[in-house]
Amino acid sequence: MEHSVIKTAALYIRVSTDKQEELSPDSQKKLLKEYAAKNNYLTSEEFTFMDNGISGRKADKRPQFQKMIGYAKSKEHPFDAILVWKFSRFARNQEESIVYKNMLRKDGVEVVSISEPLIDGPFGDLIERIIEWMDEYYSIRLSGEVIRGMTESAERGRYISAAPFGYDLSKTHTGLLVVNEAEAAVVRDIYDRYIRGQSTLSIAKYLNRKGILSKRGNPFENRSVQRILENPVYNGTIVWRGIARKGIHQPIIDDGTYRRATDIVKIRKRRPPKSRPDTEYCHMLSSLVKCGNCGASMSITVKGYLQCVNYNHGLCTVSHHVPERVILEALNESLLHIATGDGTEYIAVMPKESHAEELEALRASLASIQTKERRIKDAYVNGIDSLEEYKENRNILERERGKLQKQIKEIHAASEDDADLEEYSKKVRNVYDLIHCDQIDFRKKNLALKSIIDKIIYSKPEQKVTIYYYAS
Repeated sequence: MEHSVIKTAALYIRVSTDKQEELSPDSQKKLLKEYAAKNNYLTSEEFTFMDNGISGRKADKRPQFQKMIGYAKSKEHPFDAILVWKFSRFARNQEESIVYKNMLRKDGVEVVSISEPLIDGPFGDLIERIIEWMDEYYSIRLSGEVIRGMTESAERGRYISAAPFGYDLSKTHTGLLVVNEAEAAVVRDIYDRYIRGQSTLSIAKYLNRKGILSKRGNPFENRSVQRILENPVYNGTIVWRGIARKGIHQPIIDDGTYRRATDIVKIRKRRPPKSRPDTEYCHMLSSLVKCGNCGASMSITVKGYLQCVNYNHGLCTVSHHVPERVILEALNESLLHIATGDGTEYIAVMPKESHAEELEALRASLASIQTKERRIKDAYVNGIDSLEEYKENRNILERERGKLQKQIKEIHAASEDDADLEEYSKKVRNVYDLIHCDQIDFRKKNLALKSIIDKIIYSKPEQKVTIYYYAS
């Protein structure tokens, strides 16, 4: 029995900054869900994205839009379409609209305007472009009026953008910042710790250990702490288009504390950076060594140590500070074992490069089966599919899973069969000789290592170095 194909859709809702939209967020959401139900799209709150009061002209200024695009391009591929009330909700800049739509199409995700249905073919594409041109023209014409209105608000001491950490926007007075007492206490603590001599990095790590998140729900970095210390809004000042004005909001930081903190910021910025020889900037191990806790790269310091870059920014909770000689000794031992034909069993070997893309695609398809299983189950639970249809679809997915698993197994077997250990040992020996040659610069040594090694993982708790080689 034939039935409509079930697809999963994300809902994108945007409210314009000009407040002249025809529909509120709730109204847009209601219409989108009604359209989805009528057209066999499964939706969920998890994949409902809303940018409230944000312009559509610049996509990089819309956090929920960027989050949605990230999901769409992920390996999990959680939805097949993005439903919008109008194309202008997706973008008002035609260039960005075309770029993002083409990007999404490559991943099999279509953008559907529920109020502007299009016909298939070149004529439908032309109509879509005309709609985008009209939206962009309206946006450009309106932008001048919006900027004039925002400037007038700033001159009256009102805050223009989203509320910074420590404040909320008043629900009754436009542009009035209201102190968020819980966040304000954190801001005061940041200033106090900084004046007492703590660095922005140590403050960020302290906040992350306490489980305190930024306004957007992210862990703190040293840069986010720095922005709080340099933002005059906490001292009662509004800065708009380079001009400072007295705000109508209550300051969180008094004048004396703010001046002391900003003076320290200026002094620390004037300190000359530690000089190091040019050869240190490109090291033999550059971008090869990874943190065993978070997977980020480990940077090399002037004193010959490696440390996780995320830890340096306060984003990783485990220090992986290690002398570079520890990694080099493990690397040398490993290279010699392989070069002499010994020890290939104790290293982790990657699939050969000729199979890498195929293997990655198969694994992505295998992971997508779980998503498809959730879809058909939801379709059955929501009464879209009958029990017989659900069983039939589940059996199809089981057969597809078995086929993919068999192909993956065959590729792994082929990688092992294709690897000529004798030739591979010679290749490793050549790399070993090259990295120990004083006449070869670090950049060439780094490239040589990358020709045989995918990554080196260092785990601080176990004091373990694991080297992942390519099979050929």
